[in-house]
Amino acid sequence: MPESQNTAPEQPVPPIGTAQPASLVAGAVEGKRGAAWRLFHWIEQDRPEAIEAVKNCRDRRLWELLLEWLALGTWAGRPFHVPPPMRQPHFSAQIRALFLLDASMRWLIDQVLSAGLHDPRPQVRENAAYLFGVLGEPAAISDLIETLHDPVSEVRVQAAGALGRMRATQAAPALVDALGFHDEALASQIRQALLQCGASAALPPLVKAAHLPDDWVRWYALRILSELHDARGVPPLIEALTDTSEAVAWMAARGLVAMGAPMIEDVLRLLLRAPDTPLLMETAAYVLRARHDEPLRSILAPVIRSMHRVDYRVAMPLAVEHALEQIGQNPVATP
Repeated sequence: MPESQNTAPEQPVPPIGTAQPASLVAGAVEGKRGAAWRLFHWIEQDRPEAIEAVKNCRDRRLWELLLEWLALGTWAGRPFHVPPPMRQPHFSAQIRALFLLDASMRWLIDQVLSAGLHDPRPQVRENAAYLFGVLGEPAAISDLIETLHDPVSEVRVQAAGALGRMRATQAAPALVDALGFHDEALASQIRQALLQCGASAALPPLVKAAHLPDDWVRWYALRILSELHDARGVPPLIEALTDTSEAVAWMAARGLVAMGAPMIEDVLRLLLRAPDTPLLMETAAYVLRARHDEPLRSILAPVIRSMHRVDYRVAMPLAVEHALEQIGQNPVATP
């Protein structure tokens, strides 16, 4: 689409001048946008003296202003118009990289970012959470767990992503608890974070969540359990085949098939003790049909047929008992 004729033309680029980077840093700290603009120009040009001047600045205010610019595009609360090259994602990445430059500065960066997580401006909180995840600072984990309950979705998403990148296993219960926000973007990030944390940390809170009354939480808990591919997650998936929510029951069925875990006998026993609802007949049959290996397929075929009969409440238990007996007598068919 062509630009509107009323669009204001780009402001002419001011001269860079000969000011030394150290003096530009000092001016930027005072909130002078001209000094900040010239400093940004040298950083965009990868001038080592400019990067060194920033790295050596122990004034907290500079780092607060850099975080503000990343979040809001302003400097000291005022509009900060920069040329097109400095509006590109790669330049934002250059500025973020400044926060990672020197381990001796970590104490100062941590203070700035920790304060950023509690800033009244959500964009600042969002960027602080992201940078903490990149830094991988263990001391920030408790703050990031608290940020999972931020009122703004984008901030929660960044906090979950940071905890995942840090593989913060102690955050697993809080991550699962945050599924209760019913936030699709957040749930997707929580899923990734829990997979990064690993089965040992994620399984206990997920198994607990799989039995909560919230359909949304159960659905996501079962999905993540299946993706962890840990045998300890199989029992709640089997139990969920009887879930009253069709979406949850089908997630459990698909999760069991995706895992490919040895669980056929457990599914058959579930059919004998659980209420024989039409939904259970469908989900259990889906799981049983996924076994294509002989001779197990031949043993299960009569069970599957019985589940689709009009008199399945009578025919199915008999077929299941016969199948369990055959499996017990045929070690080759053991699922």
